[in-house]
Amino acid sequence: MSPLRKKNILSGISVSDGIGIGQVIVYRTDFDDVSSHTLEPMEVPAELERYSNALQEVSLIFLNNQKRIARELGLEQARIYETYHLILDDPFFQEEIPQAIRGELKNAEAIIVQKLGLYEKHFSTIDDEYLRERIYDIRGVSRRLIYHLLQLDSHEQKEGESCIVVARELTPADSIHFHHRSLKGLVTEFGGPTSHAAILARSLEVPAIVGVRNLLKNIKPGMRVILDGLCGKLIVEPRETVVKDYLLRKQAFQAHKEELIANLEKKIENLSGRNIRLLANINEVSEVPLARKYKAQGVGLYRTELQFIAKERLLSEEEQFGYYREIARSFADSDVAIRVLDLGGDKFLPFAEMHREANPFLGLRSIRILLRKPAIFRTQIRAILRASVFGHVKIMLPMISSREEVLAAKRIIRDVCRELDAEGIAYDKQVPVGIMVEIPSAALLIDQLLPEVDFVSIGTNDLVQYTLAVDRNNEKVASFYKPLNPAVLQLIHKVSRACIKKKKPLSLCGEIAGNPLYTQLLLSLGVDTLSMQPGAIAVVKNVIRNTTEDDLKEIRARLFRFKRPESLEKYLRKRIEHFL
Repeated sequence: MSPLRKKNILSGISVSDGIGIGQVIVYRTDFDDVSSHTLEPMEVPAELERYSNALQEVSLIFLNNQKRIARELGLEQARIYETYHLILDDPFFQEEIPQAIRGELKNAEAIIVQKLGLYEKHFSTIDDEYLRERIYDIRGVSRRLIYHLLQLDSHEQKEGESCIVVARELTPADSIHFHHRSLKGLVTEFGGPTSHAAILARSLEVPAIVGVRNLLKNIKPGMRVILDGLCGKLIVEPRETVVKDYLLRKQAFQAHKEELIANLEKKIENLSGRNIRLLANINEVSEVPLARKYKAQGVGLYRTELQFIAKERLLSEEEQFGYYREIARSFADSDVAIRVLDLGGDKFLPFAEMHREANPFLGLRSIRILLRKPAIFRTQIRAILRASVFGHVKIMLPMISSREEVLAAKRIIRDVCRELDAEGIAYDKQVPVGIMVEIPSAALLIDQLLPEVDFVSIGTNDLVQYTLAVDRNNEKVASFYKPLNPAVLQLIHKVSRACIKKKKPLSLCGEIAGNPLYTQLLLSLGVDTLSMQPGAIAVVKNVIRNTTEDDLKEIRARLFRFKRPESLEKYLRKRIEHFL
């Protein structure tokens, strides 16, 4: 292999294994590149023509995207582009923007940003929910128009063209804009191991690195790159000899992956006395086939908020019911844990009258929002209960910090049950209601909480974050985010012991559930149900199949003797490296 020049290599945090080779697509979600300049009167006709051409071309892009998404993800996901088509014909774009260009003698993209700001300020004061939501459709269309006017989409991803998406940051809802078949990797400037970009990459089964400093300053659309998700490197404009070498590495990685998939049918024999279950974390219904491919034994976490974020509006009861019914039917013989809306923190619904907080992770989020806005909560609970007759549905309450929150949520659920009874609507009257342990207070109060719930799921992404006071999306403090910190392990152990004692079902659905490094550790702590991105099931099951009860006894005996997370990590890695 030819030596690589250091200036051609960007480094970051590897968050999804694999190797991707393709052209760069720069994905933007802000208006940072918009500048305003004054037009001469004679320049106005040309500017109006430029704007008119952009309208026509963006309309065509929406049409193509609608067809592609309908084909790849289904008709329901594609309907957002039907809305975008209607918005393009709105007087805001057809009349107001051209009039402002003529009257204010400013470039089109600057006028769009200016008018959009005025609309957002005005619409935020309107009581009518439909009119308030309309501004978010306008914002989505405005963003695409501006990108087109600035030629930021001159390297628009084309069908069948291998690409690496580069962005400042990403959310799982952004996946709707990518060609899933030709997407070969994700790279972001911000984020950590459990950021949304990392979760998105694992759910799409593509390599990814995050936390790449000055990424957008060094990367341009159309550049050819190699994304090494095994080593956390992005190689820019590589020589052909380097490309050939990485193609061989990619083939070897894929062959090993296929071997693990082939072994999924094999039983876990060394731990026959334990009921070990491997479940799937699901972002949307389109991921069900992937969960089936990896033999998931149910759904341990269905993130319901992503559909709201993708559509940029509150969903009706019927819309939610349709999603929940479909996923319940898909796993009719298995449990499906539906997490109620987990909003706030880094997941905002601007249309839901939420304001940006100085410290959103410690502010109004998740169950606190739902208890503050019970109408939203009641609508979702109605939809979940109605879907419960189509499978084994469970209701999961996120971000619980006290017993009072659990009791308040259960009161609302009981009220909704009485409503459905009065209306003669069928539902499973024994739907389990459980909680997520993501806040240290919930772990410390677990003995008080267990009598009030039917099951528990440990969400380690936030549990680590809150226990260690580390923002999990901030690459600057990523080195402090240590799931193996003794404080975190003691909290997991405490919850596990309490659940075993009270015979309450326990699962763990954080990202460490899908990391083979932690598999034996979690089993040794008594966690028998792990929920993860479907693509991780094969490698985790391989670790379990090669684990004996003597292995777990040895880990339990030595676990809390390690004073430093790094020492424990080295010990765990050495135990599994020979069969990974």
